[in-house]
Amino acid sequence: MRDPQLNFKEQVSGKKVYLVITANDEPLEDIMAPLIQQFRLICDFIGLELVEIIIGKGNKPGDIQHDALALKQAAELNRTLRR
Repeated sequence: MRDPQLNFKEQVSGKKVYLVITANDEPLEDIMAPLIQQFRLICDFIGLELVEIIIGKGNKPGDIQHDALALKQAAELNRTLRR
């Protein structure tokens, strides 16, 4: 971000961000609150729009397959982004 030749902040400003994360403890929103807040601050600083956050439950590879809500949200997001 400090390289004036890249103009990184200008290049990404205004873009949309979709945050997809996993956690293993509940309540997921409480556990992930610091990480989400950090992403919000980054987005505000750079000028990005944080559009949606999906939090899935899982710890090991494949665990997310048991989180029906997160899978549904991800499928809906996928459909939206493909339009």
